[in-house]
Amino acid sequence: MSSTINNKIDILHNVLKKHSGVVVAFSGGVDSTLLLKIATDVLGNKVIAVTATSPLYPETELKIARQICRQLRIRHLVIQSKELKNKNFTRNSVARCYYCKIDLFKALKKIAEKKGYTVIEAS
Repeated sequence: MSSTINNKIDILHNVLKKHSGVVVAFSGGVDSTLLLKIATDVLGNKVIAVTATSPLYPETELKIARQICRQLRIRHLVIQSKELKNKNFTRNSVARCYYCKIDLFKALKKIAEKKGYTVIEAS
């Protein structure tokens, strides 16, 4: 690995060490999987992966997310997102993703607050 990548990973380790635990917004994609793995390496069992599901998400995405969490032995919660009930989302404006993400992070924050954890995401 290049020194730039190693430096970024070191920075991430240091940021994660400052938290008592984290809730990872986990899609099962490459970015969130890398973040989840590094968070688990740093914080051990003080990591919770949370995946949102709804009729809009392909079932294969949830299946992959579950499989990764099983392989990494990470606590995994699945929540139902309700973007279809959000009029700001269903208007299908250019800001629809913003409204979807706001609702998702409100739900993640509630989960994190119960444990005294911080919500993190890969972007």
